[in-house]
Amino acid sequence: MHVLHYLRTMDQRFAWSFLGFLIGAFFGILTVYTEFIRDDTPSITLTTLSDASVLNVNENISDLGITYRGQDIHSAGLSLRVVVLQLENDGNATILPSHFDSSYPFGFELIGGEIVRLEVLDGSSEYLQNASIKQTTKTDVLITPCILESNEWIRVKTIILHPKEKMPNFSSTGKIANVKNIDIINSASTQDDEGLLTKSFGGNLLVQFLRGIGYFFGTFFSIFLLMLLIALPTEYLTRRRRKKIVREFRESNPATQNSSYDSIFNSFILDGIHQLNIIAWQLKDYLRLLREQSRKKESDDLHRGSDDSESIDSMARRHPFHSLRLDWLEKKGFMFRENGNWNVDESQLKVLGDFLNWVSARN
Repeated sequence: MHVLHYLRTMDQRFAWSFLGFLIGAFFGILTVYTEFIRDDTPSITLTTLSDASVLNVNENISDLGITYRGQDIHSAGLSLRVVVLQLENDGNATILPSHFDSSYPFGFELIGGEIVRLEVLDGSSEYLQNASIKQTTKTDVLITPCILESNEWIRVKTIILHPKEKMPNFSSTGKIANVKNIDIINSASTQDDEGLLTKSFGGNLLVQFLRGIGYFFGTFFSIFLLMLLIALPTEYLTRRRRKKIVREFRESNPATQNSSYDSIFNSFILDGIHQLNIIAWQLKDYLRLLREQSRKKESDDLHRGSDDSESIDSMARRHPFHSLRLDWLEKKGFMFRENGNWNVDESQLKVLGDFLNWVSARN
């Protein structure tokens, strides 16, 4: 019960209007991004995952011979490399077989060497693991039209024969609909060269924009969580202190041990002295009205047939500072109906006044 009450009254402790603004801004920015900024087209990236030399002979040894397919590649100034490539659709749309241009087949070519072996290592799905990748010449590789969904990939291993003094590289060939450029990334050589600042703040304008939003809301919610972690123990200690005050007052005033007065003390424990001041002020206002009406009746100044309950109800509706509902006050035992008319429980009001005076003197 206390937990539910705490959740209901949290709007009195935190700036929820500001939080609502931030949440609204977040979803507004998200809508703008998805509708106007986000690129819903496919994108192909060919990434070199690893690049390792099979031969690493730095000394010129005349008697050394390294033969590959009957050719002494060491004497010929050649070298072997194993390069693992990954072809990935890192865009936001699926590539279909119909998107491949049959007159300009899609694939990649090796520049500065020849491919002596090619095999599919892995795929993001069983379907792509069985994808057909054909080597048409010593330097050219074609990808058979297939379905390549967003963030799906094919990984291939190539063995390359190339001159020692020249590092081979790859370039894309062919055309796929809606793919403007095919990025060639050599992560094996560039990943370790990136500095801390580049890794932390690198990227294009869109990346920076999204990173800024993420950092902002991440910082805000971290601060909010920290405030909540501070507020909860503080609230616990505050209520514990209030319970002690209530216990001391009731021990010094045995008449208040009656459970009918529990609403007064529970309101103080949950919401503090401010809530009790509002209750007392509103009850005194109603009691003043009832006494004025009683005096008018005795002097025959009040017309017959008037209804006190209507006067109390209208006062509760029109008064801007009467924030407590009449049915709530009735439920808590501060007010009651008698013969259809509202009345203030003056014993509750007296105990409430005594308790407020006692707390004020104690502080």
